[in-house]
Amino acid sequence: MRTVNAAFEHPLVGTEDPLVTHRQSARVNEHAVLFYESEDYLIGLIAGFVAEGLGARQPAVVILDPHRLEPLTRALESKGIDVARESESEFLLFVNAAETLGGLMDGERLVPDRFRSSVTPFVTRSVARSPGGIRAYGEMVDLLARRGNTGAAIEIEELWNEVSHDQPISMLCGYHMGSFRDATHTASLARICRAHTRVRPTERFIQHDAANQFLEIALLQQRAQALETELIRREMMEADLCEAIAVAERAKRAAEQANHTKSQFLAVMSHELRTPLNAIGGFAELLTLGILGSVNEEQRDALERIQRSQHHLLTLINQILSYAKVETSNSRYDVGVVALAEVMRNVESLVLPEITARKLRYAHAGCGSLAVMADRDKLQQILINLLSNAAKFTDAGGEIVVECLTDGPTAFIHVRDTGIGIPHEKLGSIFEPFVLADTNYTRTRSGIGLGLAISREYARGMGCDLTVESEAGRGSVFTLALPRPAR
Repeated sequence: MRTVNAAFEHPLVGTEDPLVTHRQSARVNEHAVLFYESEDYLIGLIAGFVAEGLGARQPAVVILDPHRLEPLTRALESKGIDVARESESEFLLFVNAAETLGGLMDGERLVPDRFRSSVTPFVTRSVARSPGGIRAYGEMVDLLARRGNTGAAIEIEELWNEVSHDQPISMLCGYHMGSFRDATHTASLARICRAHTRVRPTERFIQHDAANQFLEIALLQQRAQALETELIRREMMEADLCEAIAVAERAKRAAEQANHTKSQFLAVMSHELRTPLNAIGGFAELLTLGILGSVNEEQRDALERIQRSQHHLLTLINQILSYAKVETSNSRYDVGVVALAEVMRNVESLVLPEITARKLRYAHAGCGSLAVMADRDKLQQILINLLSNAAKFTDAGGEIVVECLTDGPTAFIHVRDTGIGIPHEKLGSIFEPFVLADTNYTRTRSGIGLGLAISREYARGMGCDLTVESEAGRGSVFTLALPRPAR
């Protein structure tokens, strides 16, 4: 038995038409698939398919999404079909596609036995009305494809083919072309086409005449080849990128290992250098005190120079050792409640002599009873570094001011100076190791650029933060933000 769908206007199975994709099975009745882009095109083809069958007194089963029922009814009536009468006589049977599909699925998995027990019976009843065959249109597969579940859609197509083995049925289904936009959908599209005896392309292709259709085929083949070439190129680029990432990761690990080795070396060397430096300082002090014999004024002056240089060098080595500990994550923090007034007294006793020697004014109104959560020793070291830096980079006659303020749960210590300031381009890197505010001063203002790096790492290690505001030639304000104890 053979049914003919004039609306398709393509040769039957077995012809040489390049537009036809078909299964090699003589037992399978006509099973056509159409691809569409617009609703009007789809509705028109469904109406033509159903109306032609009803005209030949072939019952029609239409498994349709409900929103298409009204436009399809209008299209059928425009072709002279009395939809109400045909529906009442059950020659035209409308079935809700979404509801039916819901009954066939278990999550994203199709249950074939549910199809056989629910869909096959009403096909059989329709066939009983007309031994000459029936027509069936279904778009459950379209709903599945739109969800990206083309595997289940193909299963349903094969189940329809199974039904047609024993029933005289001409079938039509439709897929929106938007479900196959990705290059990875090519295999799914090919499987869908192979599940049918006839394939009708979208309206964009059908609108061409015969000559231009072949031109369109050639253009599509070229585009497919170009896409395939582009996919290969991108796969190669992705492979190159993966290799570059792997090389970068290896380089990163090597750099981290080298940095760790450097930090360990600095820590060991700092320990080794401190021992002889402490011996130099100790013996110089013994000589100055006259314990090893009397010294004259010139000798005493020379010994004091030795002590100052030893102290300066020891300070630099201690900074290197502190930074090495920070880099190797060997710093330990003992955070607790700390009274700021007590810490400031200790800090001032250590830095005021330097500030006075540089002929700078110093002002601090006190911190009262303000307490913060911090590691006492590291907080003290941060403040020593900030005040020493302020003294180092402020010329004689300048001023250094320390303020303690609060804002809710946070306390702020501002260290303000009228020094040389920091150029705008250096503000982003001033807390990096070995960075100096102005390299022109490196010969006259001692330091190796570790004090601020250590201070910020200490601050963040305690859960605090250290920031700066500055302008070249107008001084700087460093702000240490610390949490206050919970009440």
